[in-house]
Amino acid sequence: MAGDPLGTYQLDLSPNDDCSGRTRYPTSQTSLTFPTDSGIARIYCAVIRALGGDNCSSADTLLKVQTQLAPAAFVVTQPQQPVAIVERLSSAPTGAIVFRNIGNRAATLNVASALGGFTPVPSSFPNVPAAGSAVVNIQFDSQSTINLGVQYDSLRGTWDDGSGQKSVSSSVTLTVLDRPRNLTSTGSRLQFTGDTNEVHFTTPAGSTPAPKLVTVINTGSAPVRVAPSIGPGGAWLIVEGLDERPIQPLATRTFTLKVDRTKRATADGAPPVTTNLTLISVDADPASVSDNTILQVFDEEPPSPGLGTNRPPLASGEASIIFGSSVSTV
Repeated sequence: MAGDPLGTYQLDLSPNDDCSGRTRYPTSQTSLTFPTDSGIARIYCAVIRALGGDNCSSADTLLKVQTQLAPAAFVVTQPQQPVAIVERLSSAPTGAIVFRNIGNRAATLNVASALGGFTPVPSSFPNVPAAGSAVVNIQFDSQSTINLGVQYDSLRGTWDDGSGQKSVSSSVTLTVLDRPRNLTSTGSRLQFTGDTNEVHFTTPAGSTPAPKLVTVINTGSAPVRVAPSIGPGGAWLIVEGLDERPIQPLATRTFTLKVDRTKRATADGAPPVTTNLTLISVDADPASVSDNTILQVFDEEPPSPGLGTNRPPLASGEASIIFGSSVSTV
């Protein structure tokens, strides 16, 4: 067909190895696309006949295409819920994270705490089927509520997709307060002070991005205590300098964001990778999400500059023009 793009053809397509049950498609296109069933591995049979054109054989051409099931692939469908926010020396909190197999093959998912700050229950999910979910219960240690402040960890899941070990992760946070939550306070309004609720780390692959300072302001009329939540994913994001102390009305709090690229999971995909940092107003009504604020964080790897090749030298009096193929802002 590619040898005679102006010809006309007859294509018989069958979803069976023996070419039975064929459907006929007269066409003059040299490239055709047909849907397949992603949940079934099978052999498709195509019989191609030239109806008219130049340099085409009158004989039928038989082509068989075999499709395979996509390997298991897990993603986070529910980050840590509820976010762990407790009073000092209270009972250890619990929560849950949900993974889903979006592939077409079953696989065993094993999960563990990256830093040992909590216990996942269960720690293994044998043969999670395609479209199946794994609900991981998060149980913090009884000693986890002794110290005030924010604790960061992540739940990491691993599985073998047939080509090697793959991974998925979800951030886990625990905020320990000096007194109970009010949950009825009004007047707290958190807001980031930048021009946009985005932070971009832009550093070539193989390098460590420089830390970035972020400032949040309480634009409301009442003091606000803050608890962070990171997700989806986001195990590679590090937050420093954000604590449980109240932010007074119109006061600000500056903290540091860092990126650890070694903590990326294969499920994060190719860069840029992204996650959300949500600052929760601890004492506000949980139904009033407008009291919270969300910062979207990107970790980007721009290509390194390189020299062009195969450029012929310019003759005397000639000129050239260069068009940029990528743009980077810092």
